[in-house]
Order: sequence, then C-alpha cells, then structure tokens
Amino acid sequence: KTLIRYAKKTRFGREHDFSSIKSVEEYQKSVPIRSYDDFWKSYFKDHFPRIENITWPGLYRMFAVTSGTSSGFTKYLPLTKDMTLSNTKAGLDLLTYHISNFPGSQLFGGKNFFLGGSTELIEEAPGVFSGDLSGIVAKTLPLWARPWYFPPRKLALMKNWEEKLEEFARQAPLDDLRLLS
Repeated sequence: KTLIRYAKKTRFGREHDFSSIKSVEEYQKSVPIRSYDDFWKSYFKDHFPRIENITWPGLYRMFAVTSGTSSGFTKYLPLTKDMTLSNTKAGLDLLTYHISNFPGSQLFGGKNFFLGGSTELIEEAPGVFSGDLSGIVAKTLPLWARPWYFPPRKLALMKNWEEKLEEFARQAPLDDLRLLS
C-alpha cells in the first residue's frame, strides 16, 4: 500500500487509479499483468532514455541492460535509487537472518566472491546511464560492504574481460573466500 501511495501521481498510477486502491484485491483488479514488452511499448519506448514519473516518481537515472534472450532485443530495466536501497535492505535482512539462525557462521571471516560483468556505463542522455546490472552493483557497492567483497574495486572495474579473469584467477587464492555469487 505504501508503494501504491508513493506512485499514485505517476502516469501509471493515474491510469490505474492508485489513489482509490485500498487492498491487494483492488490492485489486482485495476492492474493487469503485463510483459516487459508491453511496458516498453506502452510506457518506456517513446520517452527513453529520459523516463520521468512514468511508473515511479522522478527521473530514472540508471538502466540495467539485459541481453534480451527471451525477446531477441536488448531490454532496459529502470533501476531507481529506491529500488537499490530496497535491494540493499533485502540483502541486509538475509544476512541478519543467516547470522541469527547460524550464530557460529564464519561468513564474515572472509570475502564474498562476486563474478560480475562489465562495469562500463553508457551515457544514454545527460545524467542517464545504462550498463550491466552486476557492473552497476560493483560500481555502487556501499562502503560498509567493501571489506567483505572480492574482487577489489580496481579489479572489478577492469574493462578487458580476459585480463580481468586472469587477475581473478591469480588473486582469488590469496583471499579467504566464503561465498560465491
């Protein structure tokens, strides 16, 4: 309900009368299930890359790019600051759950090996960027998480994939790795 209230003034919220929705059932009746292609054609295509107040308040400054394997074309998924904060909170919730239920865990005794893609971002419009989701995560990793993250930032930001893999292979055995992702 909080998310519906927050998005009620967006184009999507107005078209689906978010102001009057009071329950999950009302939301389900008002908002049909759609594919990404439906969203792209109806909401994003005509405005890309400057999508503002369409399905979420504000300007979407970041897009995660997919390979488009299900449809055959590249997909641009809006990645808002609110979504990033929510994902960070979800990750902290999972860590809290793990530590609470496994107090002897040695998860923080070493590092999380994160094999990500390219960190290169493309500026689609002034202040609006797109790139590989794992690369965006590597570039925007919170300061508090960096001590438990492998590869080091300098290695994560390497552009040449072959060189990056060679460095991963050389440096990974030197760290105490506890988690693969």
